[in-house]
Amino acid sequence: MVFVPQVPRQTASPEAQDLANRIAALVQDYRRDHPDLSERDVHDAMQAAAGESGRRTDRRAVSVIVGLVAAFVGLGVFLRAGGSAAGSDGPFPVVAVAIAVALLAVVLVRRRS
Repeated sequence: MVFVPQVPRQTASPEAQDLANRIAALVQDYRRDHPDLSERDVHDAMQAAAGESGRRTDRRAVSVIVGLVAAFVGLGVFLRAGGSAAGSDGPFPVVAVAIAVALLAVVLVRRRS
């Protein structure tokens, strides 16, 4: 017999629900006055109001760059050790991969911000 635990849903406090309703009404009023307001703008405003900075985005960008650098280093070690039979002589494959990784990292970071 399999036991599946049932976790009760946690509901927000009445104060939190009231605040959420007030914020929703305020956003609706603001949208009425500014019809070009995007969802991203609302999201950014909510993060700013909550005191959150761009730390989450910065962490993502750093983790992407660190992952790409690690992949590059691993590929460089693989190529230096003779892991590739054809075309591994000389620095060209390593330089080409380095340029591609750097360009990919720049594109990913710009898309995130």
